[in-house]
Amino acid sequence: MSGPRRGMHAQTNLQLYRQLIEAGWSESDLARARAAHDLSCELFAGCYRPSNKAFIAHLVGTASALAAWGEPPDTVLAGLLHSSYLYGDFGDGTWGVEPQKRRLVRDRVGEDAERLVNEYTSTDHLVLQDCWQELRDTGSVRRRISAIIRLADLCDECRDAGPLYTPAKPLAFGLPADEGGREAVLVLAKALAGPPAVADFQSCFETFDRLQPPTVLHSRASGFRALKRRASGYRRGRLAGLFVRILQRLKR
Repeated sequence: MSGPRRGMHAQTNLQLYRQLIEAGWSESDLARARAAHDLSCELFAGCYRPSNKAFIAHLVGTASALAAWGEPPDTVLAGLLHSSYLYGDFGDGTWGVEPQKRRLVRDRVGEDAERLVNEYTSTDHLVLQDCWQELRDTGSVRRRISAIIRLADLCDECRDAGPLYTPAKPLAFGLPADEGGREAVLVLAKALAGPPAVADFQSCFETFDRLQPPTVLHSRASGFRALKRRASGYRRGRLAGLFVRILQRLKR
C-alpha cells in the first residue's frame, strides 16, 4: 500500500498512518493519531456527508491534507476531530462544547490538540470568505489554525469532486464553477499553507473541469446526516425481531 499521491489525500486510517510514518512522526504522536481516529469512529458512527461519503473518511481526509501541508501533529489531530463538538454523538443527547466532553478529548489526544478543536468550534461562525477578506485588508489571518483547518476541510470536500455530486449543498466561494472564487481559494491557500495547498486545490479544480457525474449519482442532501442502523425499506415488527434474536442466541 502506498501513501497518497499529490492531489490525493488519505481516506482511511491505514493510509493516514502510512503518511504520518513517512513524515517521521514519533511513536507517541502516532499513538495519539490512533486515539483520535478511534474517538472519531465512536462519535460519527453511521454519519455521512451530503454526497453519502462516510464522515470518518472526510475527517481522515482533512487531517491528511493538514499533514501534507506540513502542519504539526496537534493541528493534524485537531483536523481529525474538528467536528467533534459540533456534530459528534457523545451519547448524552447534547450538542456543543461541554466540560465533560473536553475532558474526554483531552484524555485521548492531549491538551494542545483539544484546545485547537475547541477554538475551531468557538469560531464556527467564521467562514473562509471572512478569512480571505481579512487577508486582503490586513495581509494576514488572525485565527490561522481555525482557518487552515477550514481550508483543509474544503480541500477534502473538493478532492474527489464531492460538490459535483451534491448540487443542493452551497459551497464556499461559489465553488465549483465560480472562477473568481477559485482564484480567492488559491490566494488563501498560498497565504495559509503555501505551495502544497495551492497544488492540491489546482488538482481539485482540474477534476471539476473534466468530470461530469450523471444525475443518477447526484444526492439531494444538503448537510450532515446520521443514518439509522437499518436498511431503508426493511420492516419487521419489534416482537418478531426479538424472537429472531432469541433464536440466534440459543443457536450460539
